[in-house]
Amino acid sequence: MRKAKLNTIFLGFLVFDLLLLPRFLLSTPISFFIMIPLVTMIGRISAREALAYTGMVTIFISSVMYGIEKSGSLEVENIKRAVQLSLIMGLVLIDYGSVNYLKLTSILRKVLCLFYLICGAFLLLMLSNQDLYESVVVSIYPESKTMISENLASLRYSFHFTDPNSLGYLVVMCFVLACLINYTARVKSIIFCVSLTLIISTQSRGALLAFFFVSVVYWAQYLDFKAKLNSVLLLLLVFGIFISVFFEYVDFYWELYEKRQRLEEVSGKGIGGGRLDVWYYFFSNFNPNPFFGVGYYLEREGVMFRPHSDFIRMQLSYGTLIFFVFLLFFNGLDRKLLMLWAAFFVPFMINTIIDDYRLFGVFVAFYFILKWEGRVSKPSYNLFVRK
Repeated sequence: MRKAKLNTIFLGFLVFDLLLLPRFLLSTPISFFIMIPLVTMIGRISAREALAYTGMVTIFISSVMYGIEKSGSLEVENIKRAVQLSLIMGLVLIDYGSVNYLKLTSILRKVLCLFYLICGAFLLLMLSNQDLYESVVVSIYPESKTMISENLASLRYSFHFTDPNSLGYLVVMCFVLACLINYTARVKSIIFCVSLTLIISTQSRGALLAFFFVSVVYWAQYLDFKAKLNSVLLLLLVFGIFISVFFEYVDFYWELYEKRQRLEEVSGKGIGGGRLDVWYYFFSNFNPNPFFGVGYYLEREGVMFRPHSDFIRMQLSYGTLIFFVFLLFFNGLDRKLLMLWAAFFVPFMINTIIDDYRLFGVFVAFYFILKWEGRVSKPSYNLFVRK
């Protein structure tokens, strides 16, 4: 009973921490420092997870060592990112089978509502008073200081992130959980509208794409024919009213999107901020070694290379085998998980999700909560959507 209570409270706090609390020490959320003794005392590990975790750490160490040999120096970023990923993956060692999902669901419902309320409030503050918004956000979340002025100059809402794209992807994953948790249809409709508004305010095209995929998966999986038809009619009505009432705002944000595209073209980045060029570079410089790469820090013609794709970074940094190691951890294709996978693969391919404590931590936590809840809870609880 004590074990179940501790794991349940920790998972609720973990989600709250990743969504809303400022980072604690070494840019790391406080929940990860709590996780280490928790896993040590009451964690769970299977033979497959032990093998996968050992293999993952071995690949990280090999890549760091090869990076030192190739460059002739030690890149601190290589060690930092290897430790970061190993720490986040420690979430798989929590004993999800002992969790009280009835209690956890109650906590998550409140945390999600609080997240949307605070995100919405900060967005309204940004639109009404940018100076006050900046001072309040920086005082609460010092990690946002480096990019908040630049984001405000483009009127891109970033909340506590330096990259507005990251906030967009976080909202998409929260929307996934909100769809699957037992909210009423009315509450889900409100969360849909708020999520869409927040994502548009980030001006993240990738997050919009992920949100579209998630919505389509939910629409196809969980709504019957009548509900599908009603939802389409309702969406058309809502969008019609929204565009009519807030036409100036819609036109303003459309101009911002077009301005970003023009700036990318002028700077020579081309489509998607130069992502096609990055993929061409990747296929021309594919890492043939399956067992390790050069570590997190990548260079292109002597300059630091940011691939804007976790797939590209993982292959170049750690070799092809790392993908199969991760598949040992994440091999679930349950109906509930398809929406989360839809939210994951867009940033994984064209941006980043693994490279951020908050984003990847939320994905791992949501993945195992959704995966284990169906195994442990009684069907009569109806904690998450299942048909």
